[in-house]
Amino acid sequence: MSSTNQTLHVCVEGAIGVGKSTFLLGIKPFLEKEPGFKNTTFTWLPEPVAEWKSYGRNKVNLLKLMYDLPEDFSFEFQIAALSSKIRQLKQFANRSKLTERSILAQLKVFVPVLRENEAISDLQLELLEEMCEIGLEIPYMNPDIYIYLYAEPEVVFDRIKSRGRIEEKNITLFYLQQLHEKYEQWMWSEEMINKCIVVDMNKKGHVDLDFEKISQQIERHNQLYIPKLLL
Repeated sequence: MSSTNQTLHVCVEGAIGVGKSTFLLGIKPFLEKEPGFKNTTFTWLPEPVAEWKSYGRNKVNLLKLMYDLPEDFSFEFQIAALSSKIRQLKQFANRSKLTERSILAQLKVFVPVLRENEAISDLQLELLEEMCEIGLEIPYMNPDIYIYLYAEPEVVFDRIKSRGRIEEKNITLFYLQQLHEKYEQWMWSEEMINKCIVVDMNKKGHVDLDFEKISQQIERHNQLYIPKLLL
């Protein structure tokens, strides 16, 4: 990425409670020091949780409603998540960025689990799949490199309970196990194996991570691909 007319989109994937936001804030300064990213400033784009907690004209906590009443509000939440992701990435389409979760995560992980749990209907599943596929046709929606923060469901379950967010009080270990299974199937698939860097988050806290080494891995990964030109 020696040219100023190129961008890189790095996306962090992983379970609820694995520490995606903290990881991105930690790696950002190290990544910008790498020779291959000289003069590159990465924009950090976390998931818009605050927006989901005060959504629409009536400022409803859609995130909490989704967890409390999944059969009633899972479809609405997935629409909101997709909409906010598209708006967010459209705004920063011409910048190098670090993001949390992709549309593919909705398509490959969260939406299938919702259908397995009968939280959405077959028709709603088809509609969400179609909308995700349309979103993926937009070039800036597709990350160049994925970082998969791997942790066992029991580990993130304990972390979720420890941080005590009211919206997450009804998350079950079984649900996390379902998400973990889908993530594993997706991240180790043939389509992803050469796009993904795996970071083990089971035992290490963020302060123990070697961000310099991980940044070097991202730089080496980037050499395998031609970065997107600005749209």
